[in-house]
Amino acid sequence: MTTHNSLSVSEMDSASTKHKLAVYGTLKRNMPNNHLMKKQKFLGSGQTSGNHTLHGLMVFKEPATAPVVIDLYEVEEKQLEGPLDSLEANGSVYKREKTNVTLEDGTEHEAWLYFGLPQWVKARFDPEKPPLPPKGTGVYNWGSYT
Repeated sequence: MTTHNSLSVSEMDSASTKHKLAVYGTLKRNMPNNHLMKKQKFLGSGQTSGNHTLHGLMVFKEPATAPVVIDLYEVEEKQLEGPLDSLEANGSVYKREKTNVTLEDGTEHEAWLYFGLPQWVKARFDPEKPPLPPKGTGVYNWGSYT
C-alpha cells in the first residue's frame, strides 16, 4: 500500500471525497447547528427543484406541496457520515436522500437532503391537508417559522 505523509492512499481518497448537502433547518447559516458546517464549503442559497412539505422541523417528500428554501454546501464525507448523520438521526428520524436543487444564480445541483421518514407524516399532520407555506411566498422557509 502506498503511503503519503502517513496516510494510506485509501485514507487520502476517503478524506478528500466531497458531497453536496442541501440544508433547510438548524444547519443553515445563522442557525444554531451551523457550527457543524463552518469548515465546509458554502455553495449558495436556493430551493429544492421539486415540491415537498415542511412541517415543524421536518421536510417530507410527500405530499408534494411547495419548494423548500435551502443552503447548499460541499461537505467532506467524514463530516456527512459522522456528525451530520448523527445529528439528523439518519435512518431513524430522517433519511438522507438525493434530490435536485436550484440555486439563486440558476445553477442546478443534485444534493443530499435529510427528509423526515414517511411514518412521521401521519404523526405530524393529515396528509390530505398538509400545512401550506405562508400566503404569497409559494415556498417553505424553515427560518420564517422559528
